[in-house]
Amino acid sequence: MNQEILEIEYDVDYTQFRQVWVGQFKKSLPNLITFWGVGIILSLFMLFAFNDKLFGVMMASIFILMPLITIVFGYLNFMKAAKQNFSSLSVDEKHVQITFQTGSDGFDSRNGRNSSHTAWSSIKSVTEMDDCFVFNRLGSVFMVPKNAFRDDSEIGLLRFLISVNVNKNVKLMK
Repeated sequence: MNQEILEIEYDVDYTQFRQVWVGQFKKSLPNLITFWGVGIILSLFMLFAFNDKLFGVMMASIFILMPLITIVFGYLNFMKAAKQNFSSLSVDEKHVQITFQTGSDGFDSRNGRNSSHTAWSSIKSVTEMDDCFVFNRLGSVFMVPKNAFRDDSEIGLLRFLISVNVNKNVKLMK
């Protein structure tokens, strides 16, 4: 097989940036729900264990409302940080160039003055969605929008590279 090179260039918009941040927020939700779920179970136990029903109802209400309030305010703070982060990026930093090459041990990316090489072995999962590919590295997530590709053959080449180089947790559409 001859060496094929796939070069992708795109400008990140706020919607894409926000999607990545929402994905990160969703990752933290199970821990939050587990913590507050235990609190709810304990408060329901208190409701039935004590003779004072008013105290039990107050405790149950607190442990049910607190997780909801925490999740809402956590999400709002998370999105505020995402908006501040995105607005702090320069025009050059919003422009992304990624180069994939068959037979390579990874791929190169560049945005602004920042450039990096990502080894395929550091990719923990890849999920293809209707409008993008989501790459999960240990501790960070990034998306490659499908509208950055010139045609379906480039999307097919990326699918091939992903299926050959990422060993597990790959969910491709075709």
